[in-house]
Amino acid sequence: MQANYNQFRSAGAEVVAIGRAQASAFQNQWNTNSLEFLGIPDPSGQIGGLYKQKNTIQGLMPAVFVVDQDGVFRFVKYGNTMMGIPTAQELLNVINGL
Repeated sequence: MQANYNQFRSAGAEVVAIGRAQASAFQNQWNTNSLEFLGIPDPSGQIGGLYKQKNTIQGLMPAVFVVDQDGVFRFVKYGNTMMGIPTAQELLNVINGL
């Protein structure tokens, strides 16, 4: 997401990553990689659970949402593998179509 962050911002979108890690691990990841988008640690999985994020033997599967300014989900994709996420271009197409 970092590689395309400026394109998302130019399209009027904000990127938020939620992950099952402690706050210190998240902060380290953001500092080490100079990530510009928002990161929210969710070590208990409470936030992921609210959005029905799948938890398998392989760990948490990716989930990607596009939510419009009115809070309506306009795109939802649950991955069945860690690679099962839409491309940045697919997400930008959805965002630009709002």
